[in-house]
Parts: sequence; structure tokens; C-alpha cells
Amino acid sequence: MKKLLWIPVVLTLLILGCETGENLQWFLYEETQCADPWNTGLGSNESEVSNAVIQYFNDLNVSILEVQLDSLNEGEACDACFCLSGRGIRIKADANDAAIIENENFIAQ
Repeated sequence: MKKLLWIPVVLTLLILGCETGENLQWFLYEETQCADPWNTGLGSNESEVSNAVIQYFNDLNVSILEVQLDSLNEGEACDACFCLSGRGIRIKADANDAAIIENENFIAQ
């Protein structure tokens, strides 16, 4: 009978032990023509931007799990480096790193 009492305890521990604890969040950055801190710009392809963003955040001890580039709009009608390109860079990362990521001008989604 005492062995049967342990079954709910063991099941509870197994269920709690299976939780991943991941708290993932998406963040959005509006790319500039050429003033992004990872040194890419409108002329860079998706692979170049993804790799540069991942490396940039690795240097800040932030793991980026996924990078997506999206067309947000046509961009600003100017060619200065600080002008927005119209492309958005979305990253998925641990929400616990939000302060670091938002400090780099990303907006939580």
C-alpha cells in the first residue's frame, strides 16, 4: 500500500522535471541603409545579415535562436546611412535577455 502512495509523488516530479523553462520572445529591429551596429545594410543578403546579427549578439553573450528578414515598407526616400531601409530584422531569443536586446534598439513583439 505504501508503494502506491509514491506513484503520485513520482508522477508529479516527472511532470515538473519535463518543463523546459524556456521563455522565448520575438524582437523587431528596423534596418537602416548602412548604420546598423553589425555592419550590414540594404545591400546585404539574408544570410549575411543573419550571421552578422547572431555574431553581434554572441559578443554580448545573448543567444539568438532564429533570425527573419521581412519587408516592412518601401523605406525612406533618402540615401543617408541612418535612413530606414524598409526591411525588418526579427530575432527570437530568451525573454530574460530583453533588456540587452532592447538596448540595441529592438522592440519586443
